[in-house]
Amino acid sequence: MRWFLIAPKLFCLRDDSLTMAGGHAADAADAVDERELTSAEAYDDGFTPRSCPTAGRLLRQPASPTLPAGMTVMQGAVDPALALEAYEFTAALGQPWGTYLTSHGESAPGELALQRIGAEPEVESLAARLLASFWRRGAAELCGADLEDVHGFSVWAVVGDVGFKTAYHLDYAEVFRHRTNVIRPPLHAATLQVSPVPPGSFAGGCFGAHLDGLEHYEKHGYKNRRQPTGDLPTTDWDSCKRWAFAPYRFNQVRG
Repeated sequence: MRWFLIAPKLFCLRDDSLTMAGGHAADAADAVDERELTSAEAYDDGFTPRSCPTAGRLLRQPASPTLPAGMTVMQGAVDPALALEAYEFTAALGQPWGTYLTSHGESAPGELALQRIGAEPEVESLAARLLASFWRRGAAELCGADLEDVHGFSVWAVVGDVGFKTAYHLDYAEVFRHRTNVIRPPLHAATLQVSPVPPGSFAGGCFGAHLDGLEHYEKHGYKNRRQPTGDLPTTDWDSCKRWAFAPYRFNQVRG
């Protein structure tokens, strides 16, 4: 059995600073104007891109007015048949995939209005339908207050065989960091689990998030560069009360 995860990411950018070129996510990440960059604070996670060997900085996202504190877990996050379709599509493809969809708000209450790039119709159709279903089934209630600040959604599938591990990390606009060495996390981030395995039939798959967020990440560093670890994701994994965990479950979102 292979594991396939879909991770929708939402990027919040200023509407008056957008310089989209073909709707590509990398261009969206670059759409932060120089005035906003002046608010970036010094931040060092132990990694410096070779393409931009300057001191690291961080652009913090504002706290959401509607999201509860800590980690959010949603069961039945998308239509079950659609979750299974995402698994089967990715299994047949046999490799990661991803795309970016520009947001135009809602076309009706609870209905996202999304603009596709037009480069990969199958991938873009699946991504758009996953986002639409996720939005209808609860994301609108949790994230809708921020939608006017959202430029678009980056959606990709992470593929891993049995035994695959995801290193401790922070999601951010990667191309933007390699160009500026500024870390810009998404406004919202979620991981949708689509491997159709019943509980108790496997080992592993647990998701952990530390409630100290960026402060914890700075302490441990990019892929644990500041505190190297062995088999555990971090040196304090499951030994600190600030960790929140969610066991693996089909069609569950964690964010």
